Amino acid sequence: MTMIFGTFYWAGDMPDDDDVERAPKPVFSGDFGEQWQYIATEPVIQSLCDALRSCETVRDLHGPNPEDHGWYTYFTVDGWRWFLYLQWAPDGNHENCFEFEIRLCNNWWHQIIHRSVYNSRFRALGAAIANALATASEIENVAFNRRAA
Repeated sequence: MTMIFGTFYWAGDMPDDDDVERAPKPVFSGDFGEQWQYIATEPVIQSLCDALRSCETVRDLHGPNPEDHGWYTYFTVDGWRWFLYLQWAPDGNHENCFEFEIRLCNNWWHQIIHRSVYNSRFRALGAAIANALATASEIENVAFNRRAA
């Protein structure tokens, strides 16, 4: 399966220990680190979803929803349904690094049968994501990778 995978830096505020301590218990998890990750990632996924919603080719974006160590949502581009997952991924020197993964919701057999259509839809998705990330003011230094999984 082919997917879009990438990283970026968040220029917005990151929570500190006091923010986690003041949060309702538990917002997502009783573990301090998981709670911090949930709080840190929520404004990032909201900003990314807002940017995607403003893109004219993106439709039916609902959520986002929390999941272990990240957030996810689904949306449609050119009639095909896609899955987006976002998580915090510190790069060693920065605590404001996040990674995302986007993949088609249909199975691999569907991709093989509709190969030429799939490739054009994948290009449309890439353009929509690049445009959305470029318009999000607090998202910086985006790096894309397309890979087969």
